[in-house]
Amino acid sequence: MANVTFQVNVSPLDYPRVKLLLPHQLSVFSGQCTESLVVMDLRKSKGRKSSGDIWEKNQELIYDYLHQLKDDSFPDLKLFEVDYSDGVRKEMSETIMRSGTIPDKDFSGGPYYSYFFGLFAATNDLVLHIDADMMFGGRSSTWVQEAVDILNQDDTIFSCSPMAGPPYDDPKHLSSFYRKGFNPIGTYNQPFSFLYQHFTTRAFLLSKKKLNKSIKVERPNLDHMLKAVLRGTPPFRYPEGTISDMLKRNNWYRVGFLGKSPGLWSLHPSGNPNFKELLPGLIPLIEKGMFPEAQKGAGDVIPEFEDLARSNN
Repeated sequence: MANVTFQVNVSPLDYPRVKLLLPHQLSVFSGQCTESLVVMDLRKSKGRKSSGDIWEKNQELIYDYLHQLKDDSFPDLKLFEVDYSDGVRKEMSETIMRSGTIPDKDFSGGPYYSYFFGLFAATNDLVLHIDADMMFGGRSSTWVQEAVDILNQDDTIFSCSPMAGPPYDDPKHLSSFYRKGFNPIGTYNQPFSFLYQHFTTRAFLLSKKKLNKSIKVERPNLDHMLKAVLRGTPPFRYPEGTISDMLKRNNWYRVGFLGKSPGLWSLHPSGNPNFKELLPGLIPLIEKGMFPEAQKGAGDVIPEFEDLARSNN
């Protein structure tokens, strides 16, 4: 087993989903990695998502839940709070950034500093990060090692991700991502594997060494800059866009791949505001590989799958 840190970022807003999803995520990946790390971001954003008193209500709940989960089921799980101190920020910025200092949040109030802190806090150079809302099917026990092998064998690959959505029957069928502009640009050199030059924080495995002196803090486009001014949020472009530009600049790629049977694929929640209520019925279906035919190739949960989850609740 390669020395890989499995790392998840969470915030108080994630609590309703974390208590349902984190045990699922750890069951998929903790046995494939030598370290499991959950990083809690307790710094509230000025964005709309953090408004009201939900943040304060959930802060104690998520803190208690994570420690209880560690005590009851995952004793080796490491729990860190994001360290925003000047010394740590300076060390991280000098290590990772080509220019600029890592900001707290992006223009939308979304996470920025906490993503890089999660990588920085990992003991290992190789880090498998996932966002707190991600779900995984196939449940391959070898996917992580396969991803490590790809990184070791191909210097043009910046990161590896589980395939977005369950696979089509045709291994060369280009599965679409959640935005038209994020479709893969071609296939990689194994079945059910696709090349991208855009980056996503949803799920990725990378070597931290490739990040060193590679990231630039960038301003967003005019529309996003105006939104930042109106919201009172930091006027910085989101990390995915900055890293995507870095991939293009260096002729690097992200690989999304299924891997050896049974493989591993990911699903992201839909925009349904009541999605968390579907999770008790949805997660068992994903783990059993039961999904509608139309879900194949789709990285976001489709309405037909939501209907199936409701009937399974």
